[in-house]
Amino acid sequence: MATPLTIFFGFIALGLLIFVHETGHFLVAKFFGVRVITYSFGFGHRLFGVRHRGTDYRVSMIPFGGYVRMWGADPFEVDEAEAEAEAERSVADELDPARPPRRGEWALQDVSVWKRLLIYVAGPAANLVVPFFVFMVLFMAGEPQLASVVGTVVGDSPAALAGVLPGDRVVEVAGQPVTTWEEMAEHWELAAAAGNSVDLVVERGGVQLDFSLPRPAEGLTTGSVYDFGLRLDVPSAHVGVVHTLSPAGLAGIATGDLLVSVGGEEVETWPQVRRRLAKAGQRVEIAWLHGEEAHSATMEASDAWVPPAVRALLSDPAVDRWGLQTATLFVGGFSEESAALEAGVVQGGYLLAIDGKRVNSWFEVLRAVAVTMVEDGEERRATEVTVTVLQGDGAFELPMLPAVQRVTDARGRYYWRPLIGVASLGGWAESPKVRVYYSFPRAAARAGRDSVLLVRYTLEQLSLMATGEASMKDSLGGPVEIVRQTTEAAKSGWMSFSRLLGMISISVGIFNLLPVPVLDGGHMLFYGLEAIRGRPVSPLFRERAQIVGVMLLVALMIFVLYQDLLRLPFGSLFGGGE
Repeated sequence: MATPLTIFFGFIALGLLIFVHETGHFLVAKFFGVRVITYSFGFGHRLFGVRHRGTDYRVSMIPFGGYVRMWGADPFEVDEAEAEAEAERSVADELDPARPPRRGEWALQDVSVWKRLLIYVAGPAANLVVPFFVFMVLFMAGEPQLASVVGTVVGDSPAALAGVLPGDRVVEVAGQPVTTWEEMAEHWELAAAAGNSVDLVVERGGVQLDFSLPRPAEGLTTGSVYDFGLRLDVPSAHVGVVHTLSPAGLAGIATGDLLVSVGGEEVETWPQVRRRLAKAGQRVEIAWLHGEEAHSATMEASDAWVPPAVRALLSDPAVDRWGLQTATLFVGGFSEESAALEAGVVQGGYLLAIDGKRVNSWFEVLRAVAVTMVEDGEERRATEVTVTVLQGDGAFELPMLPAVQRVTDARGRYYWRPLIGVASLGGWAESPKVRVYYSFPRAAARAGRDSVLLVRYTLEQLSLMATGEASMKDSLGGPVEIVRQTTEAAKSGWMSFSRLLGMISISVGIFNLLPVPVLDGGHMLFYGLEAIRGRPVSPLFRERAQIVGVMLLVALMIFVLYQDLLRLPFGSLFGGGE
């Protein structure tokens, strides 16, 4: 839950991005001798500050970003305002007779075109450069990265067939030691590209095991020949009860409950639950939470409860004899147009198999539905699937036709996928992490690489939005969304907070380079035209262009603010929600 402190950090984050931007303009303007009238941290009424060499360095009432006011920056500026600022400087000069006269100070419009261009480039450039140093410091201070621990093994994948299990820690890939998922994926792809198999060493219970995984055929899991069926996502210890007459059901466990210990050992994830149950004999002590209430009981293993119609499908004795399964395979809800709901699936039903093939993880459900899509373009459609569901103590084979829908990914890009319209009941546990420390050269190289990748990603995203291949409402965020995201990152620690700040800074820098009047890119466009034509654009043209630019920005701000509000918990009041 957000606290006043984390919300405060969210506002400070956005303010810092603006202040960094304005500082870029300030430094380059001063370097070229342009008179800076005001350099303010914050907006509104001046609280305090100091006047030095013609510039009012001030802290203003609203500590939200800042601004730089340069002499002659606005050709439509009211003369009275400049006269007032000049009068203030004159008074300051009279109070300090020893102050040397100011020389070499210019109005912005009086310096050369290329200097004006650099002054306006400096703001976005500051937003693009600062993240490099932020990232570099983070890497040197020790970056928490996802450990190379397997969260889920997709059924029938090379990893599953070889015997890799959830919870295994990968310690070596193709002869190279690894400790993080990033290192593992990097060596994995290189090894897979070079040969037909990848050698893997995992640590399980203090013992190292060797595996050789053949490179899969395209389409086996996600369509990539580099996908060997390993996922870092690990289901939480929330469980579902397959049948009320199963040992779990008789013990009093309900679907959605959270297991806290099995056989006297604490558990936090489903792989831990599964291993404890696999090692148990005919009886096992189990403790769980039903809401806030703590319960415990003794389960006695039995398979007498298994419905005859699905006995052949229950092929995992480690958990089937207890009647427990990860809650991620139980239905938590439905979409508005749900093929599963129309077919008769009920909330809390257990998705046992699809087209007669058992599914042991949510990823296998996604895969089994995804491969039903045939054709492409306007002819895209899906073929019918039969889902075996255990619900109400009965087993049902329910045929349904997935609906091919346009959805957006985490980057806001459109893609088409078949859906049966169900949501998983279970959640995901936090994956284990390790802290990785970088030397200065490695930190600089990594920071440069990450910064370039973020710039490339932002430009790609703008291109996708311009061509209609990405959703604007899912890709854009305004001040409210920025504060919301930075607030969430602040709750995760200063590492996440600083990294997100750098990512947003790059987006702000690139956005300001867009050739829209009133943005820095718009000023650069005018000065570029001036350099080509040999004379400035007419004041009338510039004024009209700026009016259009202001209208566009106001419309964009209204749009993103509306979308920001829809993302908030009370967004349904504005027409949003599920």
